[in-house]
Amino acid sequence: MDFESALEYLDRFVSYERLVNFEYGERDFDLQKVRNFLEIFGVDYSKIDFVHVAGSKGKGSVCTMMAEDLWAKREKTGLYTSPHILDIRERFQINGEKISKRLFSLYVEDLKRFIERKGDFGLTYFEILTVLALKYFSDENVKYAIIETGLGGRLDATNVISPKVTVLTGVEMEHTDIFGEDLEKIIYEKLGIMKEGVPLVVGPQSEEALRIIESKLKWRSDVYFVEPDVEKVDAVSKNKATALEAIKMLTGSLDSGVFDEIVKDFRLIGRFDVREVDNKTVVFDMAHTPASMTALVEALKSHFPKKEFVFLISVLKGKRIEEIFKVLSGVTESVIFTTLPRLERSMGRTEFETVKLPFFEKISFKADCKKAFVEILGEIKKDQVLVVTGSHFLVGEILKTLKSV
Repeated sequence: MDFESALEYLDRFVSYERLVNFEYGERDFDLQKVRNFLEIFGVDYSKIDFVHVAGSKGKGSVCTMMAEDLWAKREKTGLYTSPHILDIRERFQINGEKISKRLFSLYVEDLKRFIERKGDFGLTYFEILTVLALKYFSDENVKYAIIETGLGGRLDATNVISPKVTVLTGVEMEHTDIFGEDLEKIIYEKLGIMKEGVPLVVGPQSEEALRIIESKLKWRSDVYFVEPDVEKVDAVSKNKATALEAIKMLTGSLDSGVFDEIVKDFRLIGRFDVREVDNKTVVFDMAHTPASMTALVEALKSHFPKKEFVFLISVLKGKRIEEIFKVLSGVTESVIFTTLPRLERSMGRTEFETVKLPFFEKISFKADCKKAFVEILGEIKKDQVLVVTGSHFLVGEILKTLKSV
């Protein structure tokens, strides 16, 4: 089995990353079936020291910062994150290196043979990838593994692990089509990764989220709240502070000077990812909620104080589109709305035309996101910045085209 065949095989499994209007509950998100599959598949991950990270924003950054600190100390460490932007192998890393295409293909081929004999236990795409990650890390005898949740936490496939430390990054209203318009319910799902006797590090939160979290955890003595630096309120600083505390919990000590040096130029694909394309400035960012879009807008104003902004944006069904666009109205009058090919969750022209967006003088719809990007890039001026945002799917689609732009 080659790499492309491996990807095609995995795509046969149901992916809730791409679906809408599914029922969220124990019936379809059954952790016991994941445990059973892992046991029969022969995956023993009991010797790994795990860190389990949930939250609405900053999860990937906190996970990667922690992993980079451990890699710098030459501790063999696995990193499992989602979603991927350009390459599925981004999700599976050891000591800063993605799994090779050859090894990934061998793992999928082995998995396929097992499933042909024993069945797939009804596992989903994400559950299958989680199984592969745990097998890869256990086979490679990593000492630590930093694991990011996918959806929620309580019923997430990653919740089969027994971590040494759990982490909750910033929580906000998200996935309201799944969890409902209820921040307390969302927090309940995220806090579902907590384990008895395992310390929890809580990153900086909004006032409302913090109030709810404190009320739910007031009986626990092993919860550590990260105090935000009043002089550093940007997302990167909050994520650094959270990762710093989690590393201390995991290893018992930390040289903050070394940590700061390691992450001073921290950058993740698709997270305030600034690039020069055809001598034009383009920012790629996965912001998809009102709060994350607010953070993006503040970062844009800080980094480009004298620039104008043009937005190419797609929004998934169920997102708070009116609030997102209201945030954008504070920094631009020019927005091009687009959709994503072959993605059921992507809002299209019909949904776009039914939404009331009175904030903009210049707003238009272009169905082909890749063509839209090329056209806008050719039209923007030197004093303008093109911002591609609203969905990690859109960011990934456009980034894949850059070699041909």
